[in-house]
This record gives sequence, structure tokens and C-alpha cells, in this order.
Amino acid sequence: MPPATESIACSKCFMDQGLHLDAEQLGISDDAACPSCGSTEGHKIDKEKLETLAYRFFVWGSFWRTDYGGAPLIQFNEHQSTSIELSPWLKSDIALWTKPLRAIGAAIVSLRLVERM
Repeated sequence: MPPATESIACSKCFMDQGLHLDAEQLGISDDAACPSCGSTEGHKIDKEKLETLAYRFFVWGSFWRTDYGGAPLIQFNEHQSTSIELSPWLKSDIALWTKPLRAIGAAIVSLRLVERM
């Protein structure tokens, strides 16, 4: 990795297959040991790429399409803690975000839908 960026995790850190594949695509191939899991094989991810991974997986992954557009059902912010119930298999992956990105929270966004009559 370039000296200006410090890796936080790697693709091997993620248990969820979708997160693992996305992290591998976003990360940089580097033989250095991962600071999180110690793997030398995973693609390394810095803070910026970790934020991008969260956005792609949770926000775009929860996009709800309607007849006239749509919106994501999950949104991230740094002002509140996580207020959604996560599947048990995602809890270890979420822990990779909470420490380096501080209090990043996921919240269900309530959508106002207008029904056509």
C-alpha cells in the first residue's frame, strides 16, 4: 500500500462471502501481514475503502425499488450507534467497522411511500 494509507483490515477478515468478495475487489494486493487477522494473503483495506465497502454492501444492498424510484432501507452515519438487528453471522464483520470508523451506526430509514389510487 502507498505510505499515505494504513491498512485496517483485509479481505480474509470478513466471514460473510459477499463482504469477503467485495473487500477483495476493493482492496490492494500486499504481502504485508493484516493488522486485524495477521493474514498475508488478503487484499488490504484502509479506512476509506472500509467506508466504501460498508456503503456498497449495506446501503446499496438494501436499496428498495418502487414504481417511481426507490431508496436504501439502511443508512450509515457517525451520530448514532447501530439501531438494527443484525444476523448473527454479520456481527464479527460489523466489529471490523465499529472500532476504526468509531461510532458508525446503521439505522433503518423509514420511507414515506405514496400509493397511487
